[in-house]
Amino acid sequence: MIVGVLIQKIGKKKSYILGLVLIGVVPLIRLIDVTNIPILMAATAVTGFASGLCMPLTYGIQADNTDYVEVKMGYPLTKEKLLEQAEQVKKLREKQ
Repeated sequence: MIVGVLIQKIGKKKSYILGLVLIGVVPLIRLIDVTNIPILMAATAVTGFASGLCMPLTYGIQADNTDYVEVKMGYPLTKEKLLEQAEQVKKLREKQ
């Protein structure tokens, strides 16, 4: 719920970058005092939130990229088109 609102406010790309930065930096906070349990728990919670932010965005960004490529190429990649392309590749390999 919070993640969806954050993504809508700042966008997919910026949310993904924010998540990656948090995943990379927050565990280093644990090194301030390795015996301090509240720091350990807070850092783990923030890292978990950042992971929860990045995981679904990976698939969302990948789907957007696929849509963008289809629009730029001028055709949707349907099952029939993929099978047709596979047949063309097969014929080219047989000629070689």
